[in-house]
Amino acid sequence: MMPKKKLTASGFAVGVLLRAVGDAAMAPARAEAEKHLTEWLEKVKARYIERVEGIPPEAAEECAEACYSLNCMTGTPGNYRPKPYAEWPEPEVAADDDMARWGATA
Repeated sequence: MMPKKKLTASGFAVGVLLRAVGDAAMAPARAEAEKHLTEWLEKVKARYIERVEGIPPEAAEECAEACYSLNCMTGTPGNYRPKPYAEWPEPEVAADDDMARWGATA
């Protein structure tokens, strides 16, 4: 049986430092991805508001999030992940397809 190794203070500090460096390095990419997603969702939401008479903004937002999950995610339950941006459909096209699929009309 292998003896348990104790985590030393210096080992912990190195781990914290490496995590901080990694987080700082990923910050610009994370910000860009969040910006791209926000813009895409806003365009889909606007399309729902434009095309579905009387839809409340909250419902349009929920529809946009569901449209994102349906069109921009891949994987299996419990292991979903975003598709590369190049594979995302145009927001307006995705919204129109989604509305047609569920029978939403203006």
